[in-house]
Amino acid sequence: MKTVLIVEDMPSQAFIIQNHVVNCGYLTVASTDPFLSIEIVKMGGVDVVITDLNMPYMNGLELIKGIRSINKKIPIILITAYCHEENRKAAIQAGANHYVCKPIDFKTITELLNSIK
Repeated sequence: MKTVLIVEDMPSQAFIIQNHVVNCGYLTVASTDPFLSIEIVKMGGVDVVITDLNMPYMNGLELIKGIRSINKKIPIILITAYCHEENRKAAIQAGANHYVCKPIDFKTITELLNSIK
């Protein structure tokens, strides 16, 4: 069973995403701390990362770069309420595999998770 790391600074939003991912049949680890999230990836066992873009102390782009320095292949889905073309380009350039705008279309999240081998 795949494990999805959810990185979201707002606990209520993390809870909503986590519930959906669990209902899709995946294990989850949720973190509101991007620095801790990098340590979780270092420990291994994470198959997919879903991260928010705007977070305090470290934004999603910095987090993606940190994850990519550890693991070049782990699929990363970036979610954001700031859905602009320049943010999408920056996310892809940082190493995100997918870019999803808020409000989150959970059908899209399900399709993305199911498409990841």
